[in-house]
Amino acid sequence: MAEGTGPDENASQPSDFDPKSQRQSITDGVLGSVKHLQEAHATGLSSIRKTDRVSQVILVLAIVAVAVAQVMPGEQFIVMVIADVLLALSLCAFLALRFGVLRTLGTRQAILVWQLILGSFLLGLFLAFNLKMIVLLQSGISVGR
Repeated sequence: MAEGTGPDENASQPSDFDPKSQRQSITDGVLGSVKHLQEAHATGLSSIRKTDRVSQVILVLAIVAVAVAQVMPGEQFIVMVIADVLLALSLCAFLALRFGVLRTLGTRQAILVWQLILGSFLLGLFLAFNLKMIVLLQSGISVGR
């Protein structure tokens, strides 16, 4: 094998990928990635596995629990806790079922996917924190004093 052409460098790359080309702009990179994912989904390889259906059923139950909580004001707290637990289980199952794919990727791809997972987690923390701050500000609670 020639130097710099290990199995990790060419695995699962789109046909128009040119590793020697200059980096794309953020917009071009995102749009190109979205197009690539749309084409990948169009192949039919993204069919729903049986275990994925289980996590989807749990998610539907969580959504139903939230709706039930709205019509049962006396039991709202406990129903919302149940909905929250169901949502957490659904999300954990969804992620856990996909974690095994990291072993099938090359080293560079596995690291990139892990970085995307971490970035998504940090984005979720950012959104949750800012939504909480908006709620606090809207409710008239003084923030920072």
